[in-house]
Amino acid sequence: MAHRSNAVGTFTTGCWSVDARTADPELSLGILRGVHQRLVLLLDSLTPDDFTRNALHPEWGPISVDWLLQMYAWHSRHHVGHIGLIR
Repeated sequence: MAHRSNAVGTFTTGCWSVDARTADPELSLGILRGVHQRLVLLLDSLTPDDFTRNALHPEWGPISVDWLLQMYAWHSRHHVGHIGLIR
């Protein structure tokens, strides 16, 4: 958020999912809770103009903060569904 235009990165999901079959899901959920609490603090500080700011995604091209937030919300709900299957 410090620059007018930022590049965002991707990551290899295999590195993150290697222990998913054996680890207690609460470990990941605890991390996610903390990330979401920090994200709320950031989002509460944004102005309406901040949501229109763009970043450059290597696969999708220019994306706005608003679009990224909507994608993150969908992605989080998607993973909640996965967690529900293993609980």
